[in-house]
Amino acid sequence: MNARGRGRALVAIGLFLGFYVLGAVVVCALLVLPWAQEHYEGGVSLSGILCGIAAVSVGIGMIPRFPKPDLPGRRLTATEHPRLHEFIRKVADAVGAKPPDALYLLPTANAFASTIRPSRFSLRRYTVVGLGLPLFASLEEDELACVVAHEFGHHIGGEVAWGPWLYGARLAIGTALERLDGSAFWLHLPFVAYGNLFLRLTRPTSREQELSADRLSASHFGAAPTATALLRVHEIDLTWDAYWDGEVIPVLERSMLPKVLDGYARFTEEIAKRPKVRADLEAAKREGRSKASKPLDTHPSLRERLEALGTPDAASRRGGRSSMHLFDDPAHGERAAIESILKNPALHLEPFEWDAAAEKVWVPLWTDVLAPHKTAFESLTPSALPTVIANASAWAQRLRQGIAILSPEAERKRVARLCGTWLAVTLHDRRFVLHCPPGAEPYVAQGERVLQPFTQTASLAEGTMTATEWQALCAEFGLP
Repeated sequence: MNARGRGRALVAIGLFLGFYVLGAVVVCALLVLPWAQEHYEGGVSLSGILCGIAAVSVGIGMIPRFPKPDLPGRRLTATEHPRLHEFIRKVADAVGAKPPDALYLLPTANAFASTIRPSRFSLRRYTVVGLGLPLFASLEEDELACVVAHEFGHHIGGEVAWGPWLYGARLAIGTALERLDGSAFWLHLPFVAYGNLFLRLTRPTSREQELSADRLSASHFGAAPTATALLRVHEIDLTWDAYWDGEVIPVLERSMLPKVLDGYARFTEEIAKRPKVRADLEAAKREGRSKASKPLDTHPSLRERLEALGTPDAASRRGGRSSMHLFDDPAHGERAAIESILKNPALHLEPFEWDAAAEKVWVPLWTDVLAPHKTAFESLTPSALPTVIANASAWAQRLRQGIAILSPEAERKRVARLCGTWLAVTLHDRRFVLHCPPGAEPYVAQGERVLQPFTQTASLAEGTMTATEWQALCAEFGLP
């Protein structure tokens, strides 16, 4: 860390200590009244008791809590993936850094640099670097080298050494503010003002650290691949969580092991075919490239990082070697990312193919959803769905469990969604082949005719499909 960075870090630590000095002053000031009443009047009145209670409340709220951080991801050893460790070592040598003591694989579109203690009371710290699984699938080797070099930049700059102090200070102040929030007599207000001052003075330090790490990466591996890596990580971030939560987690909940990266490739391919989703993603990409960071953001915006690199008009490029070859066993890498979120990493998971998603995952899940409503749907036929949608308020009462907490519009959408779920299960029961590729709406097909149970019941609810059009579609598919 340079002299300026060290100065900012010392200011942050001084402010952190000042926060607790403020707390001590407030506690002592509150205790003055009950002490004076007892000393000069021979007893404590109601006002003194209230001040004493307030002092205890503030004192308890100010107690710092530093929970032991849990590193996300699973550790990859050099024995398991020697090629990847050799790649990390070469990047470290190139930037003049020491290779990390441990390498972690994350199930997220993220990367980090940190230090850990082998035990709570150990004085020694180990350096670690974490890389997200989707980065390997989406970045070329030189771009991944830029990401790794960026993380080493935090080690070289000293942020990893100072970072835990700053993070711990922010965490302690944040939790104290949370506990003090809403306290009687507005006693939390000076602490809130002080906490906001702390955040405003320390977050520019975090942003400068990111820009410094970017510069280190660009100086050794080029501004163009560094910029492209930033762009691609931003793009992955827009879709990975939706894929992981919406596609991978339901498979894992059924104790099956999916091919994660193959599914992600299918997911991105499918959502690119959906005009609205594609338009939303393009708008999000444009916004990411145009917006500026906010005063309390810990990271500079994508636009500011590209401008700092001198590549404001950077565009994604292709042609280099994929980073996937760095895994000696890609399947082992995927399993490692999955194991990092399992309560029992040794749990046996049945091999799973995405083409079997409807049969093995979604139909059983939808059947469970419909179980409480079996009586309501038992005499329904597909051609009668327009009548259900037209009488959504009455059906909402039939399908409701507990008190009504949704708005009429939300109730109508819920009825349409349950109707789509029922139709999907009904189609499966009638021996139609239900397709559920990652990222696509479930559908059945007959020649060129396609029926999407969720999409078309939603169209009925929105009025973009008429009852006549729906019944004609049912007739084409031979549905009663």
